[in-house]
Amino acid sequence: MAHTCHLFLGCVAARQVWFQVLSQLRQPDLASLGDHELDDWWIIQILRINRTTTPLVDSLLLLTSWSLWKERNARVFRATASTVPDVVVALFVEGAEWASAGFVLRQ
Repeated sequence: MAHTCHLFLGCVAARQVWFQVLSQLRQPDLASLGDHELDDWWIIQILRINRTTTPLVDSLLLLTSWSLWKERNARVFRATASTVPDVVVALFVEGAEWASAGFVLRQ
């Protein structure tokens, strides 16, 4: 689990992605990662927000984790690396596609 936690929360690039995404959504305080495992951190974030926005935050956390995973795979398997701003732009583009397809996690 330590490798997963580092990949999604601990490495510098992941922290920068989270901060940029959450800042653009005016939620930079959610970017405080601390020393938590991924699942613990996720639950903490859900408890910090308004209950009516939980499905949207779940979707955002899933989308951001998915984007970090895809970037990791691009680096490992294709030897290509995107900049943090490029990852964030691609994340929001994919998020818009998810929304237009009607994907939002339900309670």
